[in-house]
Amino acid sequence: MRFWLLTNPHSGAAQRLADLDADLRRKGVEVFSPGDSAELRRLLGAARKECDRLIIAGGDGTVHRVVNGMTGDLRHPALALLPLGTGNDLARTLALPGDPRAALELALTGTPRPLDLLEVTSPTETWYGVNVCAGGFSAEVTEAVDSGDKQTWGPLAYLRQAAGTATELPSHEIALRFEDERPRRYDALNLIVANGRTAGGGIMVAPQADPRDGLLEVVTVQNAPRPDLVPLVLRLLAGDYTNSELVATRRARSVEVSSDRGILFSTDGESRREMEVRFRARAGALRFVAGPS
Repeated sequence: MRFWLLTNPHSGAAQRLADLDADLRRKGVEVFSPGDSAELRRLLGAARKECDRLIIAGGDGTVHRVVNGMTGDLRHPALALLPLGTGNDLARTLALPGDPRAALELALTGTPRPLDLLEVTSPTETWYGVNVCAGGFSAEVTEAVDSGDKQTWGPLAYLRQAAGTATELPSHEIALRFEDERPRRYDALNLIVANGRTAGGGIMVAPQADPRDGLLEVVTVQNAPRPDLVPLVLRLLAGDYTNSELVATRRARSVEVSSDRGILFSTDGESRREMEVRFRARAGALRFVAGPS
């Protein structure tokens, strides 16, 4: 088999990958570090014909960049993840080893499995996510965490930022339309549309999500007086909040979201502000190596 490895030369993963240089050369893995989107698209086009397995070295943002670089044409070699990012939430979903050498061995020898893809469409564009799209409070936290904090604090950077952001909790008047049903309206603090279960470095935002069932897990946190919200935000950070009366959950193949004003959405860490979006699960659109559990 012919193995290619892609990494983002501008991320911290590139430095961590240097520790595996001897292992990669011994196993015959060809390493590429595309500098811009055009170079990435050329490499992905060549990968469809010239390699058997494409290993993505980095975190959720690097996976997001590669999957979206396929520009909607999801004919590709089997994918594997070498988790060298900060949060590594997709790696948790895929039950990958935390040790880089063990993860590399699994990437080379593991069996690819079908994995759902999260398709997001606005009035002007379509993009894809593999793990989670968060709107509102969660997205504001992700947007506010800078790369320096992530390098210094790792996943704790998200918790530190959330503690500060919790003092200002803006809400949105939103309407959710599930498939052919009538819209449901919420004064929402936060919205999660999930393929995977965790975000922000392991926070359990969608405990029932299953990236193999062809469904999205939609979690809406409703606004409330501040004394009721602070305990809920703490429970959100602890990963145990979906049984609150302020939280509504629903599993569906698709959902349309409209808002009174632009909501910041963070898809695998990449941010956009939109007033209308449609989410759809593309069942088994990807083939990803996963751990045995």
